[in-house]
Amino acid sequence: MNSVGVTRQIGQEGAIDSGGASGASTGARTDDGPLAWGPWSAKLADRELFGIEFDGSRVLDGVRLAVRDPDWYTLRGVVETEDQVWTDDGLSVTVVERLTSDDADLTAEIRFAIENQGASVGLRLRALRDSAVNRAGLVALLPGTLAGSDLTVDTVDGYSHPLRLPVQVSPYQPCLGIKGLRWTRDGVDVEVDFAGDTFEMEDQRNWCDFSFKVYNRPLGLPFPYMLRKDAVISQSVVARARHAPQSEGRRISAASPRSWRSVDGGRGGLPTFDLGASTRFLDSPPSADLGCEVPDALVLEVTDRDPLGRIAEQARRETRGAGIPLDLRVRAGSEAGLESVLDFFGQTDLRIARLAAFDASTLVTESDVWRSLVRLNRSFGAELVAGTCGHFAEFNRNVHRFPSDADGYCFSLSPQMHVQEQRHIREVVDAIPGVIASARELVEGRPLLIGPITLRPRLNAVATREGGPGPSDLAGFGPEYVSESTDARQGTPFAGAWTAACLAQLIGSEVAEVCLYESSGPRGIREPDGHLSACGEAIEWFLGHRRGTIHELGAFLPTGAYGVVAARDGTGEILLTNPGCDEIDVPEIVVGGFRFPGIVVPACRVRIVKGEGAMG
Repeated sequence: MNSVGVTRQIGQEGAIDSGGASGASTGARTDDGPLAWGPWSAKLADRELFGIEFDGSRVLDGVRLAVRDPDWYTLRGVVETEDQVWTDDGLSVTVVERLTSDDADLTAEIRFAIENQGASVGLRLRALRDSAVNRAGLVALLPGTLAGSDLTVDTVDGYSHPLRLPVQVSPYQPCLGIKGLRWTRDGVDVEVDFAGDTFEMEDQRNWCDFSFKVYNRPLGLPFPYMLRKDAVISQSVVARARHAPQSEGRRISAASPRSWRSVDGGRGGLPTFDLGASTRFLDSPPSADLGCEVPDALVLEVTDRDPLGRIAEQARRETRGAGIPLDLRVRAGSEAGLESVLDFFGQTDLRIARLAAFDASTLVTESDVWRSLVRLNRSFGAELVAGTCGHFAEFNRNVHRFPSDADGYCFSLSPQMHVQEQRHIREVVDAIPGVIASARELVEGRPLLIGPITLRPRLNAVATREGGPGPSDLAGFGPEYVSESTDARQGTPFAGAWTAACLAQLIGSEVAEVCLYESSGPRGIREPDGHLSACGEAIEWFLGHRRGTIHELGAFLPTGAYGVVAARDGTGEILLTNPGCDEIDVPEIVVGGFRFPGIVVPACRVRIVKGEGAMG
């Protein structure tokens, strides 16, 4: 068997120090470029084989190593070597990386391959010292578009049984004890085999990831658990595919048409737009205004351990001297703690228009918390909201415990519960409509409040250890002391494009309220000089058109592009956004009585175009 190999030494994550052997094959891939062999294709970046397709039909969204520490944070490795080998049978890339933290020291050898027999990822993970982890092994992502599809599950017990992947987001694992999965789609028979441990599946849409994740080890086993020094984990995921016998070559089924939604903002069809309060104390915090627009409310999240005096002082400036209503959400460890917070704010001049409360341990509105909130609200007369300050997962799993008489129900949204790569953040946009539909079903159409929407989680809903500052720490509160709560991309054009895409998905969704980011600070919508960032400009645009008629354009746009047409006073504007990594050519659009010329929307950018004509 003939083969050609190339080795590269890598000294830090993603940085190449020196080249290796010469004589690379003409099939050599470029960094982050495609791998292809016969009918198989995929991409390899950030130690993940993703976009795995057979003859153009998506098989898996990705396969990667996932190591999670005792608080479920992801360990990120440093690549030491990368070897590429081409043979008569296919192409493989073997990466060796080191993963270290205060809790663990591991070395991983991962082999990614596209070969005649299929696509595969193999792992050999070794503990260099006793290492505490919650998870350490391969995970595979099934496309979220498989929702509603019929699969066959081969179990570790030697049985097979049918499985229909849920359309509504499943609160718990759809399937346990997985050894293999089989399904047919687009005229292609797919088989994916898992080896080295017992795998199970969870519905990642609970965290707004647009996939079904197959992972190990089973969550029914205790965690954290200890990998003793020199312990070795060996696993593999192998995907095979062929054209189904009844098909004639490749057949791609027509994609479900993207929606067309039109709402009249002046008649209450749009959500109200709120901003989160800044959680870093600033010397001169600006008001929450966005240019000529003002948010409908400022959402302030506090606990009974926070420095309330300093928080209220800053909130008063952000609300323009209490001119902007306050949506106060309290996480308390006891009834006395909740009462102390509300007593404090009751003595301020802040206009508290909405109240919510959550148990500090479960992060949801427990029945005793609700009873206390109802009683304490007599002095406020505010709207009362129930739900969770955590992810949709907490909402989905606990909705039966929520009161039935709340004025609204809430959960937050962040695209980086599991991974941080930009491509994964973009994919969250496509999960939003299904998550909202599931939430509306759960609350039987009652008002739904989404947010805060933030790039990084504001709290760790799954931590196994307590952390954070004491109440005397006055640098900030809440997310200011949550590990990895601040994203360096917060002020970038990508964040603006992603924000605009998320808001476009909310048009016509009947969501009552959406809260975004913070009004200022490192997790806010302003640049250090006070000007609006790309995120802020996107929010400002939607705020400025909330009283007109807005059409969501999903049905008219190429895949990967999102947009809306807004009409007011006889004029029309189109907002087009592209949070992806490639430019998108959007053809001419005629909608709502307006004509919009074709335009190229660059990667990670928003474009706004004036329309020709008048609303018909």
